[in-house]
Amino acid sequence: MHRTGLFPSFLVSLALATPVRDHVPAAGPVGPLQLGFLFAGYYGADLSGLERRSAWISESDLAVALQIERLTHRRLDDIVTWRREGSSWDAITRRCNLGCEVYFVQLPADLPLPEPYARPYRLWRQQPGVDQRLSDAEVREMVLLHALSDYCSIAPPEVVRLRAAGQSPKAIAAAHPPREAQSNPAGDPDEQHRVKP
Repeated sequence: MHRTGLFPSFLVSLALATPVRDHVPAAGPVGPLQLGFLFAGYYGADLSGLERRSAWISESDLAVALQIERLTHRRLDDIVTWRREGSSWDAITRRCNLGCEVYFVQLPADLPLPEPYARPYRLWRQQPGVDQRLSDAEVREMVLLHALSDYCSIAPPEVVRLRAAGQSPKAIAAAHPPREAQSNPAGDPDEQHRVKP
């Protein structure tokens, strides 16, 4: 009798001990990275290592992790682990001795902003330089704004407009390839910046 009661307890213990993996595909290996062109071309990261990590956190989270790694020289795996364990990007930023101002990108004061830009920029316009708490969505979108603007040489307000219109980062980069990728006839932003294994 005790044996049948132990088996369900064992299964529950096993389930609790198994690490939770966010954004894992239902079956098969992780496919090509949608943000691979930024990871390789802008951050200079090894795509094969990031494909493995994308089974743990989303690609947009990986972009934030790469940005924090660039700013702090912390190990990428440490940052990914903190995120995987459930820490917010705001908490991780502070754990790395940074404030939210590291995500700020200068935008015109009269530019109407959609979410997730509206709330933080409203406060920054009222109190320039204030260190505020940012949501994960705000951090992710501001990191993409910064990276796309730099990588594609697009003015930040144009990136905001394109993102608000529903354009993916890959579509933006295909329409505005960086100078070194403009000779790529296929228009595939991943092709020019793919890191060789």
